[in-house]
Amino acid sequence: MESNSMIDLRIHDLCKNKLKLGDSDAAIMSKCVQLMFAEERDLLLKHYSEIERKDRKEFEEALDLRVGLMVEQAYNLHKDLFEKKFPGVNNTDIMQWMFTYFAFVMGGVVAILLILLKK
Repeated sequence: MESNSMIDLRIHDLCKNKLKLGDSDAAIMSKCVQLMFAEERDLLLKHYSEIERKDRKEFEEALDLRVGLMVEQAYNLHKDLFEKKFPGVNNTDIMQWMFTYFAFVMGGVVAILLILLKK
């Protein structure tokens, strides 16, 4: 009986001691209980996998919707910023202004560092 690895010895001992069965009857009963447990486990796993699959599908649909909205917003922003022509403003003017601003900021930083180093 112990040589049969298909029988769970814990269930066999419970059947033998609690139900007061002989070795052969306890082996048969433990095998039946193990089969019932296996069937119940398979049903629960199937049930939970179906729930998980349904939840995953709902999550993917929500994610697809959100990504679609973000793409649409990005497209509209791009369209608003780059496709509309603003009179008197072009990219060169903006880049020159940004470079001038950066130069003034860096000049201020250098001036502050020189003042601090002079002390």
